Amino acid sequence: MLGPKQLSYVRTYVDSLSALLQRLEKMAAFIPDHFAEQIDQEVTDAIAALPGANLPKWSLETFFEYEDDSERRYRRDAIGAYLVRLLARLNEAVRETTVASMTSPLAFPFVKDASVRAIVERDYRELQVALLANVWKGALTLAGSCIEGVLFDLVSQNAPAALSARSAPKEPNLSRWMLGQLVAVCTELSLIPPGVDKLSPGLKDYRNLVHPAVEVREHLTPGEHEARIAAEILNMLHRDLS
Repeated sequence: MLGPKQLSYVRTYVDSLSALLQRLEKMAAFIPDHFAEQIDQEVTDAIAALPGANLPKWSLETFFEYEDDSERRYRRDAIGAYLVRLLARLNEAVRETTVASMTSPLAFPFVKDASVRAIVERDYRELQVALLANVWKGALTLAGSCIEGVLFDLVSQNAPAALSARSAPKEPNLSRWMLGQLVAVCTELSLIPPGVDKLSPGLKDYRNLVHPAVEVREHLTPGEHEARIAAEILNMLHRDLS
């Protein structure tokens, strides 16, 4: 994974090399040495910014074709192919660092049941990946799973009060309670921060998105807005319960 300064350098090289590649693609089959030398310097610096990385080897002389009366000429297509490979590696290094920074483990110590806590923490990591990749349906279901796990643990810790709450369902097995029922009981018992119940009514519907028939029947549209609201509900719970 890249450090902050290294990440900044690599992003700069990605931008400059991409611009050079665009210029290169508009040129003739053999490029002049002044432009080839510009590419050579930029590529050499980019490789030096990632010591130890498995980057494709570079030598400008590999692409030399001929020398005319005025200057040396280099193969445009071959240099272009190299730049495409190098940019792919650099972009992958940036992506891996970005994903790692956005998917750092988050502890849920207030979830007392170890099995439930492990599930919530796993799903939280996967939620960050889904949000980063704009996978909204996946993000919705993962956020809902995390929220449901947190609330189930809360009612389990307060089982006598939860079972006797006015909003409690008749089902005595807490593990069978639905997300909406968990929200209602936790709200009534003041186990969760104010406002969660106002944000979450639609979330219980999206928990069923794993069933395609439900998505079609209920005309549900799992988009960015819904996914980010669900993630924010989870963040509110984590902030106030920690």
